Amino acid sequence: MTSVIDLYEKLRLAPDETARARIIAEAFEALENRYPHLDYLVTTRHLSETELKLTKEIEQVRTQPNQRNRAGSDST
Repeated sequence: MTSVIDLYEKLRLAPDETARARIIAEAFEALENRYPHLDYLVTTRHLSETELKLTKEIEQVRTQPNQRNRAGSDST
């Protein structure tokens, strides 16, 4: 499969649905072979969610020393 046009032509000229299904399956197989880590691609949404989680965790870590200092000064 060298291009989308080739795929289109093969699908158009396929004699039946079974042949079309095989052509599509072969196209997916070629895609997976060319990009083996396709399952692990990160989307912008995933990055945004991760950034928000990290920001929240950083803020929690920043406030924890302040809370410990206050607790320590209360007991003296």
